[in-house]
Amino acid sequence: MNKLLAMLALLLVAGGAYWFGRRAQDHASPATAVEASRAVRDPERASARATEAAVAERAQTTPRPGAHAATGGLLEGASQPSEATGASLAPSQAPLPSLPPPTSEHWAEGKFSGFTSDELRNQASRCELRWQLPPFGSSPQLLSHEAASQLGLSDPELAGYNRVLASENDRYLSQVRALYAEATGDDKGAQSLDLRQLTDGLRNTAGDAADAVAVHRGLAEERANPSAARSDRSVYERFLQLQLAVGDRFEHALSDEVGARLGKELREQAGPRFTATGCDPKQSLYRSERLHP
Repeated sequence: MNKLLAMLALLLVAGGAYWFGRRAQDHASPATAVEASRAVRDPERASARATEAAVAERAQTTPRPGAHAATGGLLEGASQPSEATGASLAPSQAPLPSLPPPTSEHWAEGKFSGFTSDELRNQASRCELRWQLPPFGSSPQLLSHEAASQLGLSDPELAGYNRVLASENDRYLSQVRALYAEATGDDKGAQSLDLRQLTDGLRNTAGDAADAVAVHRGLAEERANPSAARSDRSVYERFLQLQLAVGDRFEHALSDEVGARLGKELREQAGPRFTATGCDPKQSLYRSERLHP
């Protein structure tokens, strides 16, 4: 009799749990119900989705006025890189105050050029690359007289800025077209596509997330330790090298035209900023924000 009563009690508890579970799903959205079902069948996948959702929620920071922010996982869902794909790194370090992470609302206030040795080593510990491009496009985004007035530029300084921007834009666009043609074999497309299409195509040559992170790791280490430079590079790696270098190239050309102080200020006034970070392909992040003068 006692065993029978115990069995009845268990049935009642199980039935109650099932009823409450069904009630919860009935009141959930269809998407929530689907995810709940998936969580039962595949708890590891559900855990990964929850992690991605949490990262995405933290990354949705409020952009500054006149800016556009975009965040998200970089080539998510790939396997870990093998031990042979990357050199040994020091343990990952917390970002320095001058290098706010992509999930921070202060990310765009950090440095994207002119890094110290400590800052480069700090980035390398997280396989992190930070950079800012000039306001390049299929046609350069020349500075207007109104914007120049707001920046306190004289007419000769405005003319010098626009002259350098147009020249460096043409040089960069030519280099990107050559890389695209090499990567795809599509010479016609390389000459007809706009800059955004070309750069999107070049990013797609990165391979899976593990391959992309291996490139980021190598470049971050080289920036911290130039003696680690290599000669055999993929098209994607050379494309990133170009992006990492072109901002300094633009600033140097501006400095020759308008002076070092103003050249640095103008370099930082406009153009998209980027960060790729994370040594784990499943947790790596990419963020960009376009700044307007």
